[in-house]
Amino acid sequence: MSVFRGIGQTFKLNLQVIDSDLPDIIAYIVKDKYVSSIVKMNEIIKKISTVNPMNYDMSQGHKFYEYRLVNFLVEAALGMTSKSVWSGKYDIVGGIIIIKPNAEMLCYHLIDFNKFKQYLKNSSKLDNPSGGKMGYGSVYKDENGSFIKLNFQIKA
Repeated sequence: MSVFRGIGQTFKLNLQVIDSDLPDIIAYIVKDKYVSSIVKMNEIIKKISTVNPMNYDMSQGHKFYEYRLVNFLVEAALGMTSKSVWSGKYDIVGGIIIIKPNAEMLCYHLIDFNKFKQYLKNSSKLDNPSGGKMGYGSVYKDENGSFIKLNFQIKA
């Protein structure tokens, strides 16, 4: 049984389209957010790469977690949602415009795609949307045991 219980099947499958291990990686970082309070994506990537919960062979320096999590950020930024089947087709044509909270405007052309990925890695953080109505943070039991209902969102 996956630790990613109770999520919408569409979101789980969307994550698996990006990478088959992504549901478990996301579950690990969401759970760890509540334990360690690490929310910045670049710090999350450093920690998960050190802990290596998926037991990847890290002996040759492959950046398994960074690659998978940054690809998740890109897909989410370019159109993937938790509610709709993700086809992998981007709605963008030439580039991306980002307006930062201080009103600074960033523009990324598709030829600057690596800069865009770096921006997402360095600027994204885990956050919690309001979830009082949905019972997030509460303990519940079912026939399979006791569980805590957690949620997350990503902000850049």
